[in-house]
Amino acid sequence: MRGIKALRQAVAFERPDLIYCLGDILYGAGDQDACAAAKALKDLGVPILAVRGNCDYAEDENELGFPLPLARSIERGNHEIHLCHRPLNIAFPAGDFVMNGHTHYKALYRDSGVVYLNPGSIALPRDGVASYATMDETCIRLCSASEGREIQRLDI
Repeated sequence: MRGIKALRQAVAFERPDLIYCLGDILYGAGDQDACAAAKALKDLGVPILAVRGNCDYAEDENELGFPLPLARSIERGNHEIHLCHRPLNIAFPAGDFVMNGHTHYKALYRDSGVVYLNPGSIALPRDGVASYATMDETCIRLCSASEGREIQRLDI
């Protein structure tokens, strides 16, 4: 539940209009912690776009109340944003954003005009710092979940 508390704090501080979840959300619906996490996500009051992680199940959609496709692409502003859990080994056009989870290690960089983001993990970081990312029209920021401090920034 540590991740839920950090997520609530980040949402209160950042006030996002949309949340992207990049998988491994509940680790299987039905368990008491998973039910509490699903309720906490619903209570945030912010729309959520998500993809299914390797620790998620199709039934989790029922608990969460939103779909969990394996991958999805959306247009936001002038950019195509590709959401996936595991890194995709395909070429993307310059100007696109590719966001993935899976590793629990944060990364933010541009390669051949494509922006790549892994926000790390707010609940189970493997690199020692719980984190999340924010995005607006001008930049993407990786932030420490414990204090909201900017770790890295990439102008877009």
